[in-house]
Amino acid sequence: MKLTKDTLVRILLLSLGTCVAFAQVTVPAVNYSYNGPPLNIGYTTGSAATFMSIPVSSLVTITKVTVTVNISYPQISDLNLYIFSPDGTRTKLLERNCSGTPNATLVNITFDDSASSTYSSFCPAEAGRGPWKGNEPLSNFNNKSAAGTWTLAVQNNVTTGNSGVVNGVTVSIAGTIPSTPTISPNTVFNPLTSQVGPIAPGELLAVVGSNIGPATSVTAPAGNLPTTLGGTQLMINDTLPAPLAFSSTNLVVAVLPYSAGGSGAVIGGTVKLTIVYNGVTSNSVVTSIALASPGLFPVTIGDTAQTSVKAVNPDGTLNSSSNPVAAGSIVALYAGGLGPVAPSFTAGQVAPSTPLYNTTAPTFVSFAGQTGDVLFSGLAPGTIGVYQVNVRIPSAVPSGSQAVLLWNSAGTSQNGLQIYIK
Repeated sequence: MKLTKDTLVRILLLSLGTCVAFAQVTVPAVNYSYNGPPLNIGYTTGSAATFMSIPVSSLVTITKVTVTVNISYPQISDLNLYIFSPDGTRTKLLERNCSGTPNATLVNITFDDSASSTYSSFCPAEAGRGPWKGNEPLSNFNNKSAAGTWTLAVQNNVTTGNSGVVNGVTVSIAGTIPSTPTISPNTVFNPLTSQVGPIAPGELLAVVGSNIGPATSVTAPAGNLPTTLGGTQLMINDTLPAPLAFSSTNLVVAVLPYSAGGSGAVIGGTVKLTIVYNGVTSNSVVTSIALASPGLFPVTIGDTAQTSVKAVNPDGTLNSSSNPVAAGSIVALYAGGLGPVAPSFTAGQVAPSTPLYNTTAPTFVSFAGQTGDVLFSGLAPGTIGVYQVNVRIPSAVPSGSQAVLLWNSAGTSQNGLQIYIK
């Protein structure tokens, strides 16, 4: 039985509790206008058109767009009028409308989703009337980045004898910008034990904060973990990126590189952590680092974290109250934070089955206070950041639900986890 990456992330999420609220700053509408000379509108065919570019420097995520156009043209029903955002999204404002009203005007006309009716249903003869809705909603642009070149396209592909001028266009954009990524020392912890420091090389590490990743969470794909995920990086001492398993607005899950803290990290040493999200660097926090910070994986049933340890019986099935294991048997436990391994290994990669990577610090396990015989302690093959400990349960351990603890020279796993003995 293996711990899949999805199962691992779910276990970590269930252990976290309350997250920090995502903070954004609302930016009121700002106008961006074309500043060049008027452009002629002539008869065209195909996709040819008169294109007017509007540079937008704003970094906001769009919540509302309005468009004001100033076009002199004798017959509006000839025209297609489109607005394009920098990523190529197109909204139709008009498409050969107002054929019954040749005096309709597009002088100082504003298109706004909040208007009560469409321009094409009214076709005003006076300049500056409105605002009006377009044929398609400008909300097509919501939740997109505003920055880049916007384009107004005006096309006459109907009447060869008509021509006119595009005098100008203004795009008004309101939106939000995320606050600076923020983390604090008491939200950097081992997600298995919920303990705040020390952290350990090779350990699965949870960082909770505000605006430290994308609003839509991203889980790393199968295979070795990337050091950038969803626009997020976790930097160790400014120069060492950590492999990332999960990235979201409030939570980043990473594996601490074995090289963090230098060769031979010891209790009492420290490392500096920072989050870089979309090129913006958070504040830095300094946290203690140790050779190991042991934690055992709990079982999850449905969406509830249980007090049972994740233990696999000799037949490969999961230990439970309905599937206990006999005293004297060998069980496999899954753990995190057991520290360096030999031979040396790169954190964030999938552990192979050959060779096996053994923890350099001896590991001990007790059942109901009785110490078992540890046969293997090392990286769990086929997993990332997970350790496997194969241990023989002492034959004198009584039946029933019994406490299980794991420890090494650097620390002890969390209290309250049970294994079922028959």
